[in-house]
Amino acid sequence: MRSRSSRKLVDMQNLPMDTRLTEVSWLNTPDKYASPRQFSSLLKAQNYDSSGVITAEFSLVTPESRSITLSGGVPSTCGIWRDSPNQMPGVVPIIGARVVEADESANEVIFRNPDGTEFVLIVT
Repeated sequence: MRSRSSRKLVDMQNLPMDTRLTEVSWLNTPDKYASPRQFSSLLKAQNYDSSGVITAEFSLVTPESRSITLSGGVPSTCGIWRDSPNQMPGVVPIIGARVVEADESANEVIFRNPDGTEFVLIVT
């Protein structure tokens, strides 16, 4: 796995619409002195430490088959993330979700799940 510092930053303004979510990893950081622990499911991450900060790492594929990684917070998964008017209550990412909007001023990428619900990734 590449370190955070070696990741390419995504120009959210040029993030192609219909870019698809192919994988989600959940991280739980229990406190500022502990390293984050990675999990394959949100439930496992939440159960690891109920007071930890939950973040997500998304693997995405553009319509041109380019791979992108985005990291950040989903407001419905952890109370530390600010609310977003674009976040539907209780909605979490589902594999196959597609990018419908990127709001660079708010540092948000808005996704639509296959079931039509929408969620936000606050990009960090």
